[in-house]
Amino acid sequence: FADLSSGKAQSLAQIASTAGCNQSHVSRRITLALLAPDIVEMILAGTQPQTLTPERLKKACPLPASWQEQRVLLLN
Repeated sequence: FADLSSGKAQSLAQIASTAGCNQSHVSRRITLALLAPDIVEMILAGTQPQTLTPERLKKACPLPASWQEQRVLLLN
Protein backbone atom coordinates (compact mmCIF):
# COMPACT_ATOMS: atom_id res chain seq x y z
CA PHE A 1 0.00 0.00 0.00
CA ALA A 2 2.83 2.38 0.83
CA ASP A 3 4.40 1.77 -2.59
CA LEU A 4 1.13 2.59 -4.32
CA SER A 5 0.36 5.68 -2.27
CA SER A 6 3.89 7.05 -2.65
CA GLY A 7 4.00 6.39 -6.39
CA LYS A 8 6.92 3.96 -6.05
CA ALA A 9 4.68 1.34 -7.67
CA GLN A 10 2.26 2.17 -10.45
CA SER A 11 0.00 -0.87 -10.13
CA LEU A 12 -0.81 -4.02 -8.22
CA ALA A 13 0.73 -5.97 -11.09
CA GLN A 14 4.02 -4.14 -10.56
CA ILE A 15 3.95 -4.91 -6.83
CA ALA A 16 3.20 -8.57 -7.56
CA SER A 17 6.03 -8.80 -10.05
CA THR A 18 8.49 -7.23 -7.62
CA ALA A 19 7.33 -9.51 -4.79
CA GLY A 20 7.37 -12.61 -6.95
CA CYS A 21 3.69 -13.44 -6.51
CA ASN A 22 0.52 -13.04 -8.54
CA GLN A 23 -1.69 -9.96 -8.77
CA SER A 24 -4.72 -11.65 -7.22
CA HIS A 25 -2.70 -12.41 -4.08
CA VAL A 26 -1.67 -8.75 -3.81
CA SER A 27 -5.19 -7.44 -4.41
CA ARG A 28 -6.63 -9.72 -1.71
CA ARG A 29 -4.00 -8.65 0.80
CA ILE A 30 -3.92 -4.92 0.07
CA THR A 31 -7.17 -4.41 1.96
CA LEU A 32 -5.37 -5.47 5.14
CA ALA A 33 -3.52 -2.15 4.92
CA LEU A 34 -6.91 -0.52 5.59
CA LEU A 35 -7.78 -2.65 8.61
CA ALA A 36 -9.38 -0.66 11.44
CA PRO A 37 -6.67 0.68 13.77
CA ASP A 38 -8.28 -0.78 16.88
CA ILE A 39 -8.33 -4.24 15.30
CA VAL A 40 -4.65 -3.88 14.38
CA GLU A 41 -3.87 -2.86 17.97
CA MET A 42 -5.73 -5.90 19.32
CA ILE A 43 -3.77 -8.21 17.03
CA LEU A 44 -0.44 -6.63 17.95
CA ALA A 45 -1.25 -6.84 21.66
CA GLY A 46 -2.55 -10.39 21.32
CA THR A 47 -5.95 -9.42 22.73
CA GLN A 48 -8.07 -10.11 19.64
CA PRO A 49 -10.91 -12.61 19.98
CA GLN A 50 -9.77 -16.21 19.53
CA THR A 51 -12.07 -16.41 16.52
CA LEU A 52 -10.04 -13.73 14.71
CA THR A 53 -7.53 -16.01 13.04
CA PRO A 54 -5.35 -15.47 9.97
CA GLU A 55 -7.68 -17.81 8.09
CA ARG A 56 -10.70 -15.69 9.03
CA LEU A 57 -8.91 -12.55 7.87
CA LYS A 58 -8.04 -14.20 4.55
CA LYS A 59 -11.63 -15.30 4.00
CA ALA A 60 -12.91 -11.79 4.83
CA CYS A 61 -10.80 -10.17 2.09
CA PRO A 62 -11.54 -7.89 0.46
CA LEU A 63 -12.53 -6.19 3.68
CA PRO A 64 -15.28 -3.57 3.76
CA ALA A 65 -13.98 0.00 3.68
CA SER A 66 -16.05 0.92 6.74
CA TRP A 67 -14.21 0.25 9.98
CA GLN A 68 -17.54 -0.37 11.71
CA GLU A 69 -18.43 -3.01 9.13
CA GLN A 70 -15.00 -4.61 9.66
CA ARG A 71 -15.68 -4.79 13.39
CA VAL A 72 -19.03 -6.46 12.83
CA LEU A 73 -17.51 -8.90 10.35
CA LEU A 74 -14.38 -9.80 12.29
CA LEU A 75 -15.10 -9.30 15.98
CA ASN A 76 -18.51 -10.94 16.34
